[in-house]
Amino acid sequence: MVRFETDRAVVRDVVEGDMDIMFSIYTQEKNMRYISGGRYDWTIFELRDKYSRINKSYSYGYGIFIVELKDSGEVIGEAGLFSFDRENRIFELGYILEPV
Repeated sequence: MVRFETDRAVVRDVVEGDMDIMFSIYTQEKNMRYISGGRYDWTIFELRDKYSRINKSYSYGYGIFIVELKDSGEVIGEAGLFSFDRENRIFELGYILEPV
C-alpha cells in the first residue's frame, strides 16, 4: 500500500521482496553511521524481525516504510515514524537512504 508520494518517490509498505535490498543497505557502514549505535552487522533474520516488530503498529499510522524512486522503481531505503511514548504522543521520524 502506498502511504504517500512526492514528485520523485513513493513511500509504501514493506513487502518480503524488499528484504534483500534493505539488507544490503543495512550492512554498509556508510549508511548506518548516523543511526543510533551505528550498527551494520545485521543478519537478514534480525532485519525481518525488526520490520515485523515495528510494523505491528501500521494500523496506528506509524512504522517503517520503503522509499522507492518513481522513475526507476529502485528501492533506495526506508523512512518511518516511530512511537516511543504513546501516552504523551512523542514520535521520532527516522530514515536510512542509499546515496543515489
